Amino acid sequence: MTKRSILVTVIVLGLALVLGAGVVLLLFGDREAAVSGAFLDGHWDFPLEPQGPAPAGLGPREAALGAESCGSCHVQQHADWQTSRHSETMNAGIRWQFHVFSQADSNKCMDCHAPLAEQKALAARDMGWPNAPDTDPPAHIPPNLHREGLTCATCHVREHARMGPVHRTGLSGDEDGLPHGGFRVREEFSQSQFCAACHQF
Repeated sequence: MTKRSILVTVIVLGLALVLGAGVVLLLFGDREAAVSGAFLDGHWDFPLEPQGPAPAGLGPREAALGAESCGSCHVQQHADWQTSRHSETMNAGIRWQFHVFSQADSNKCMDCHAPLAEQKALAARDMGWPNAPDTDPPAHIPPNLHREGLTCATCHVREHARMGPVHRTGLSGDEDGLPHGGFRVREEFSQSQFCAACHQF
């Protein structure tokens, strides 16, 4: 074999490996993207569904949807949230606009500013809108939840199941004895696409 034919063979084999790796990445990458996309589409399917009754096995603090309850264990995260724009998404400026907007338009704003169904119900009571609940919220819903804006539960709770990114200590979320009955690990919480439902128009 000449040096030239060896070089051509090496180049052809190298190209074949690169193309083969690209095809594998494309096939599996698309599958992962589809799974991730399906999760995000379901997670941010506006309007969000109510959480429903709190599970019987959870204590009052574990079941609560308010940021203060979360902060009793997640101290640093709560402190970060308190100084973030997320905690200000239902400030007096937007609430004033609800006096001029229709209920439907206001609810559309709340899809990003306070998207939990429980928050919308409390805002409807404040505004005297039709179909507002005529009873006080259950114990796991603090009466000021709608004023918390993008509170912890907005991103981290669906049907009372807690979820978040890969845990810094390596917990898988289903170990025995964890608060809330454990949590679901989702890679999407560490990806920018997670925020796109509200932060990209």
